[in-house]
Amino acid sequence: MSNLDFDAIEPVEGDVIRVSRSSRIALVSLSSVFLVIGLGLVWWSWQREDIPIKAILIAVVALVCVVASLVSLFMEFALIIGADRLQNVRNGKVVGQVPYSNIAEIVICKDGAPSLGIKLADEEDAGTFWERRQAHWYARSKQAWGYDVFITPDPSVPIELILEMIQARKEQQAKPN
Repeated sequence: MSNLDFDAIEPVEGDVIRVSRSSRIALVSLSSVFLVIGLGLVWWSWQREDIPIKAILIAVVALVCVVASLVSLFMEFALIIGADRLQNVRNGKVVGQVPYSNIAEIVICKDGAPSLGIKLADEEDAGTFWERRQAHWYARSKQAWGYDVFITPDPSVPIELILEMIQARKEQQAKPN
């Protein structure tokens, strides 16, 4: 694993797929509904003088989700499909990138929200990192989803289109000049 200066890596030119504000607002709304339900359960249980731990947990988890989704409203998320690499950009900073030359396999996963699963050819590749190379990221990703890198893009762009774009760039890069 190389010692990359993550702050020195700039976003590349390419097709930019942003997470829409409406998706984030929908997440705030859904979290708020669960918070109201959780608080309602706590209040109802309190009136019966029997507050189950499940009601408190629902309210706490919903509150955390509301706070996290509110924070996300002030952040910018983007997936950049560049000429030679895929980049994950958060607030203008590259937090992940995978050169197409290091993609062994990329597939659409439809368990839950449609997502892209990427198996790397070389996890130790100097130009490849995800989530700024947090310790054991690839192992955790593989254990949870079966892939080295797992991407759930904004639902406003069809996942099949994103896959086609990445595969086309990968094939274009693999061609000799």
